[in-house]
Amino acid sequence: SMMLAPSVAYDIDLIHASEILAQFVLRASEEMVEFMFDGIKLTLYSNGSLMFYHFNDPDVGYDVCDRVLAMVAPESDR
Repeated sequence: SMMLAPSVAYDIDLIHASEILAQFVLRASEEMVEFMFDGIKLTLYSNGSLMFYHFNDPDVGYDVCDRVLAMVAPESDR
């Protein structure tokens, strides 16, 4: 497992994020969204951090982070 965090903290509305990611979501709350993406189990936190489970490839991880944050982060935060 590994955790990746953006260089600048985000303020992601996780309820809205769970709606955007609805087809992937395993469970969601105001604190986190747990979902599957590209076959990887992830947890997204409001600051933009992503926890990867059973996965340790930082190069692929950063690409996944970029793609997920592009979907859920407010335009003003990017």
